Amino acid sequence: MVKIMVVGASGSLGQLICKEIIRIFDKPFELIVTDYKETRGELFASSLKHKYTFFKKLDINNEEEIHKTIVNLDLVIVAIEQKHPMVQEKCIEKQIMCIDVTPYQPFVDMVLMLNSKCENNQVASIVMSGFLPGLSGLMIKEGIRGFQEVEEVNLGFLQSTNAKVGVTGIVDMLSIVSGPVDLNNQIIKGFSFKKRMQFYKKDKQSNVRLIHHAEQKHLKENLKINNLRYWTAWDQLIFNKAISLFNKTGFINFITQAQYKHTLSKFVKHNPRKSKNAYLTVEIKGKSNNVKHSKLLQLVTPSDYYTTAMITAALSNILLKHNLSGARFPFQITNLDNILRTIKSDKIQLNIRDI
Repeated sequence: MVKIMVVGASGSLGQLICKEIIRIFDKPFELIVTDYKETRGELFASSLKHKYTFFKKLDINNEEEIHKTIVNLDLVIVAIEQKHPMVQEKCIEKQIMCIDVTPYQPFVDMVLMLNSKCENNQVASIVMSGFLPGLSGLMIKEGIRGFQEVEEVNLGFLQSTNAKVGVTGIVDMLSIVSGPVDLNNQIIKGFSFKKRMQFYKKDKQSNVRLIHHAEQKHLKENLKINNLRYWTAWDQLIFNKAISLFNKTGFINFITQAQYKHTLSKFVKHNPRKSKNAYLTVEIKGKSNNVKHSKLLQLVTPSDYYTTAMITAALSNILLKHNLSGARFPFQITNLDNILRTIKSDKIQLNIRDI
């Protein structure tokens, strides 16, 4: 029986990943959920009501616990932030496949540096699993298929202010939008330069703002895209103006510091009765058969956090069926059709058309 461990299973994202694994997998498997708090972890494990779910205590900052706990497994999913990829290192040593959801470049770089060890031990370690990054890269890969020359790719992410992402999710996105961006070889503040984009089943185009995302670099290098830009905004104008102001004044860096993270939860409230749809749009311009050609991919999902869980569970299913090795990104191990087919959900709607 396949054995899957979810590290950080009791967190907001970890819980969703566990539930999606149970939904997606069609063969018996053993699910091990971990938490550094025993009572909380045991309660969550029992709440899943899955016959082969078990709890193990694991503190990711305790190297000895990692050494003792990560054994006799087929796959480990890391749904919690690490300062150093100790879980990945142990997985490589024990020839256990690993999937990580962390979007931050410094951590991703540390995992990529383990590539040769992965290949030598014939094991795969996947980074940047999720909605964005993750599904975004798969959409771009699908979008440029058939182009003999790609001139420009724009990816837009329209977020919901009602998204149920937890404090960590809020801080992740605020950290991303606050970073500097390169606009025509000029460095400007992120979330300041605007563009209008069309999102799925939206009557009007929406203003989105230019950001830098760590995923861009790897898509540019691996898919040979020279001009690739990422844009984002929230679905409320006043919220976008506030974030822009906070970024210009530097206040955004203050509120994302560790000691103030939990203060955010008092101001960002989730209303379960209201929509929390998230949208991705990819615009591609280039040439096909020596003729100028443009393509539009539009996707809508009920929740970006929920979709991150679906993507991660689906990647787990795909990874366990193939003999892969190396430190890899989702777009390097599968394609958009395969991931959506594996997810088996009509909640994600996709439209692809020429423009």
